[in-house]
Amino acid sequence: MSNKKLTISFSILIALIILLLAAEGGLRMYVGKQIAEQLQTNARTDKKATVSFGTHPLLLGVVKKNISNVTINTPATVQIDHTTDGTPTISGVPEATLNVRDLSREDPQHPIAGTIDLNTTLSKEFMLAIIQQQVTHLGDPQYAGNNTTDDGRLDVDALARNLFKKDSDANAPAPGNSVLNGAGIGELIKNFIQVTNLDTDPATGTLHIEISNGLAKLVVEPQAKDGKLVVTAKNTDIFGHELPAFVSTALNDGFAKLSDSFEQNLRIEQVEVVEEGMKLHLVGENVDLSRYDTAQAQER
Repeated sequence: MSNKKLTISFSILIALIILLLAAEGGLRMYVGKQIAEQLQTNARTDKKATVSFGTHPLLLGVVKKNISNVTINTPATVQIDHTTDGTPTISGVPEATLNVRDLSREDPQHPIAGTIDLNTTLSKEFMLAIIQQQVTHLGDPQYAGNNTTDDGRLDVDALARNLFKKDSDANAPAPGNSVLNGAGIGELIKNFIQVTNLDTDPATGTLHIEISNGLAKLVVEPQAKDGKLVVTAKNTDIFGHELPAFVSTALNDGFAKLSDSFEQNLRIEQVEVVEEGMKLHLVGENVDLSRYDTAQAQER
């Protein structure tokens, strides 16, 4: 009799284990699909993310509304278009892998990652478009200010001196009265300084930016500093003359804006130049995943 009871108890235990495993498997599929669909909605794309939960049981995490470990692979949704004047517009996000710990599901619409480790690669085409966007602002006062007159017009002679002189260059153009109305400042500089290509050199960890189809080349080294992406100019010349500081500043601001496009609680920890582009490693705490995807998906 006791053996029969033991057999029945063992059978019940096995049945419960099977039910729990089935429930765990079904729950993983359901929660994974829910998270993927939420990310897909926030990113405004038809492409779906993939979600996995590692070896930790999900049942307990769902009860507590806190999932211990989640790995999310988001697809690349980057789309680069151009306006009628050739200025690029960028929407979507590069492909990324997010390793999340302590994912709070108190508000399913705003899942909060206790800690997050994110890896992504920015393609050369993506970075080129970012820089090309920034170059269109070279005529703005913060960049061309030292080339303008008091009433906001462009001093073409000052621009020429800044573009082509070295400190010791005695042949730099002399001051004159050539000025251009403010409306033409950006157009003149944009037509003169166009970023036409970007390549990478993994061996030196640098980006090579071609200006005006080879008229000049700007070599910069991207680095992570204080959680931001910064670039240091290694070689800037045009016809053997140093490229003006306001051009380098504008390009650096373009990379800074790229850093700012990430959710505020994410910081860049590591940068690596690779053949296909530039790898970024970001970390953060208390990151709202819905805000991250929405911010990244907006047109830039």
